[in-house]
Amino acid sequence: MSKMGSRFRPVWLIAGAAVVIWAFGVIVGYYIVHKPFGPNNAAALLRTALDIAVWWLMLAAATGLGWGIIRRYLGQAITPLEATVFSCGLGLGILSLLTLALGLAGGLRTWLIWLLMAAIAVAGAWPLRDLVKRLIRSNPLRAKTRFERALLIYVLLALVPVFLSTLAPPIAWDSQVYHLSGPKLYLEQGRITGGIDIPYLGFPALVEMLFTTAMLLKGTAAAKLIHFTYALLSLLLIYALAQRYLTRRAGLLGMAILAATPSMMLIASWAYVDLALLFYELVAFYLLLLWAEAACNNHLVSPREALQLDTRSQVPAAQGNDNILLLVGVFSGFAMGVKYTAVLLPATLAVIVLWTSRKEGWRLVLRRGLLVATSAALVAAPWFLRNWAFTGNPVYPFFLPGRFWDTFRAWFYSRPGTGLASTEPWRLLIAPLEATIYGLEGAEGYSASIGPLFLLAIPLLLLTWRRWTRSQRGFVGLVMIICIPQYLLWLYGVAQSALLIQTRLLFPIFGFLALLAGFALDRLYMLDTPQFSLARFLSGVVLLVLGLDLLSVGLRSAHSNPLAYLAGYQSAQDYVRRYQPDYQEAVEYVNEELPPSARIYFLWEPRSFYCERDVRPDAILDGFLHLR
Repeated sequence: MSKMGSRFRPVWLIAGAAVVIWAFGVIVGYYIVHKPFGPNNAAALLRTALDIAVWWLMLAAATGLGWGIIRRYLGQAITPLEATVFSCGLGLGILSLLTLALGLAGGLRTWLIWLLMAAIAVAGAWPLRDLVKRLIRSNPLRAKTRFERALLIYVLLALVPVFLSTLAPPIAWDSQVYHLSGPKLYLEQGRITGGIDIPYLGFPALVEMLFTTAMLLKGTAAAKLIHFTYALLSLLLIYALAQRYLTRRAGLLGMAILAATPSMMLIASWAYVDLALLFYELVAFYLLLLWAEAACNNHLVSPREALQLDTRSQVPAAQGNDNILLLVGVFSGFAMGVKYTAVLLPATLAVIVLWTSRKEGWRLVLRRGLLVATSAALVAAPWFLRNWAFTGNPVYPFFLPGRFWDTFRAWFYSRPGTGLASTEPWRLLIAPLEATIYGLEGAEGYSASIGPLFLLAIPLLLLTWRRWTRSQRGFVGLVMIICIPQYLLWLYGVAQSALLIQTRLLFPIFGFLALLAGFALDRLYMLDTPQFSLARFLSGVVLLVLGLDLLSVGLRSAHSNPLAYLAGYQSAQDYVRRYQPDYQEAVEYVNEELPPSARIYFLWEPRSFYCERDVRPDAILDGFLHLR
């Protein structure tokens, strides 16, 4: 056989080589004519890949930076999932403040931001590597039943079209008015300056600074991915909170309920800030609970005084629980750096800390209260100081006069006396019902679609509360203490001004509401009888709602069709023109027909992001009336 093999070996080598050449020639010839993709497709795929790479670079840098701090305060006392979420949120907040400092110093330069991001990423690479290994080994998202698995699959499927839309050009209204327009103007000047008559730029800008960083590194898609990141972190945080203090199933239900909030997932794909505020409020609350557990473990207060929570964490006594209060204040300050209305959060948390510590002596009570309030104020202070320097009003454009602002504009902006208290005050009693049933995204009124599950589930808490454990009652009670002041503030706005009848202004507490709704549905098994299972019935209802939502999301994604842009079959200009054809025609005229030296004033048009000339937008639509 060896002789025969050696005899035919040259023949088989020649035949084999001929087959390889033939296959290569056929395949190459075919695809020269039938190209699988063209230059536009390759460029689009490369662009998307770079957007995602820059996003991951920012997340890696932020998480490594944050973990270097979190592990000193909490160490091994928290799970890998908690550590990752806390670290990423903390790191993003620090990156925002660093960008603000660079911007004020005139350092908004691409090379400088890349150098800073690379240095932070390299410095945190080794501890981040260990954290990622711990996270993978822990397998944090677990589903033990078919229902739980269905919830998890739903959340993952619901996030796919959101992620794809995030990678498309920005079309959201407020993004074009100020969330992205402000960073664009700063980048054009290379620094953060005042003298821009867009009142919204006086709002705290923690998230907008992250947009600025992302736009310097790559572009608007990377900026939009930052807000999407806060959606992911919020979902994971809801699961982690419920797993520690309620049940894993309640956490999965809470994730699904938040993901089934149509307007919430829609804005997750936009360069907005609402989900960042939701996230930071959840983290500050989470850390308060960890502090209460540490207080119990260190015997500084009794378990009942520690808000009746089970002492399940193992926070080392050597670290001290007051260090956790410092983090509570820091994350509360980050929340205030997103929106002014978040000032209620540190105030509420400080009151809870004072009440919990009331028997520890007035000095300790004062020290703890000041620790939360002072750290929150210091972290939020840069935004107020910036406004003071630029406009003369630290809370611009509210309460006090400032640059470009007078009593007429203040009245026009708030329209006091036009809310439900002046028109139909009885509707204030049914605001949640109206917001659920009649609220439509983009329509007049509450202007948001929030789905039926919040209104369906939360009242069901009353059916089972007598059967909860003491720790569960303490947890739900604390959630209510956090939510009620913010709900009342929102209701006051609805009562005062028609412009504030917006459900989106209440989104910061929707993470807490998702927890309550998930827990309410999870506890229904306590009411089951041999004849009828209420829990099983409502589980079917939930799956029906999730299925209908998934169908709606799929149809909406098919209509918007971001894949045409992502695959290179549609230009960014054509994609935007589909959503705002008349406005885009005007913008293209401004960009192409008017000289670079032109100065354009808009009337009744606040959007200016796509304009490449010196445009003065009508930011609050008062231009004509104010001039008159």
